[in-house]
Amino acid sequence: NLNHKSQKHWAKWINDPETSEGRVGEIVRYVQDSPKVTAKKITRRYDEVRENILSSIDRRLILLKTLVGAAPLSGLLGTVMGMLTTFLGLATSGRGETISSIAGGIKEALITTQTGLMVALPGVFITLLIQQKRREVAATIAQLESLTLLHCVEKEDISNK
Repeated sequence: NLNHKSQKHWAKWINDPETSEGRVGEIVRYVQDSPKVTAKKITRRYDEVRENILSSIDRRLILLKTLVGAAPLSGLLGTVMGMLTTFLGLATSGRGETISSIAGGIKEALITTQTGLMVALPGVFITLLIQQKRREVAATIAQLESLTLLHCVEKEDISNK
């Protein structure tokens, strides 16, 4: 939850971390929470932040992708079972019961296929949205890192003069 609405305040927060707010503020304070802030420390801390936040999203994406991939397969399994029911009905039914047993098997096959697809298709779109959000979060962290490093370099230049 890195809010882009506060982006206009980022430079001020990086200059004075104690005034920072929200999740971005937590990151800025963590990165600069050291008596001697160097570019190397900043980079290392941002790598930690990036790993912590993005790995959490990645774990959830793996689970979601697995479920989305399994949904059509479970629908296919239901289709096979429905067809087996249909063939069993053909083999064992008398004349009057044949149509109803065939119809029941076909109905089972179609419903399970439809259910698998109804689960998988929205899941694909949700996965795409989450991947887009992950890219935005990664870009936000990169922007913060860039601004912080610029501030650190400027601060070092001023102190060296």
